Amino acid sequence: MFVHARDATSQSSKSITIKANDTDVVVIAVSTMPSLQELGLEKLWIAFGQGASAQWIPVHEMVSSIKPEKVGGIHFFHAFTGCDVVSGFRGKGKKICMADMECM
Repeated sequence: MFVHARDATSQSSKSITIKANDTDVVVIAVSTMPSLQELGLEKLWIAFGQGASAQWIPVHEMVSSIKPEKVGGIHFFHAFTGCDVVSGFRGKGKKICMADMECM
């Protein structure tokens, strides 16, 4: 889906919405957003969830609030601390690892 987002951006799209129900898509969106911004994308929204739990996630705002070096490594952090196909460290969740990452 991000290949299509890149193509749409190269065709002058300034805002893109992606519908997803998986946090992995949000993580990939955050790590991909800077390269899409270089091509001219201004806003990237994720329509996340279904029904009453549905929400709109402004990826462009998330990226602007995270340090650039962390945006580049967030996909690794997500995979390393546990995602759909990789187990995390026993007893160490994302919150603990993120707190440790803040110190770096």
